[in-house]
Amino acid sequence: MASIYEGDHTAAELIRRALQETDAWGDQRGHCRALTLQALLLAEANRLSDAITLAEQALATFRDHAGAAQASFRLARLYGAAGRRQDVLRTLRQSRTHHHVADIPFPALADPELVKSLTHPVPRARRFRWHQ
Repeated sequence: MASIYEGDHTAAELIRRALQETDAWGDQRGHCRALTLQALLLAEANRLSDAITLAEQALATFRDHAGAAQASFRLARLYGAAGRRQDVLRTLRQSRTHHHVADIPFPALADPELVKSLTHPVPRARRFRWHQ
């Protein structure tokens, strides 16, 4: 897994350790969060298909509405980056339900506006280099 993002081996290693530790402790929510972070790193590296697979896996294993609310919104964002508008819409509806049940605010936009706002490439994180 250290090669999931060639620009950030430290993050990849931390996620690998988090996955191992959450498995060892039986921490399902922590494991799902680590999967979601791994998916975001993959998306940053333009590996959207792999990122979506991990984000779907994370969402499928969440047992609480708060975690599912966040995971489903991130998955909708990844679907948007991949240009999968119908999946964005379906996942946003799921996310809105999870947000409502968990009493977490959801963006106050109509579905078409929200889909449009999520249908963009995933931005790459800025990398800092030391200059001497």
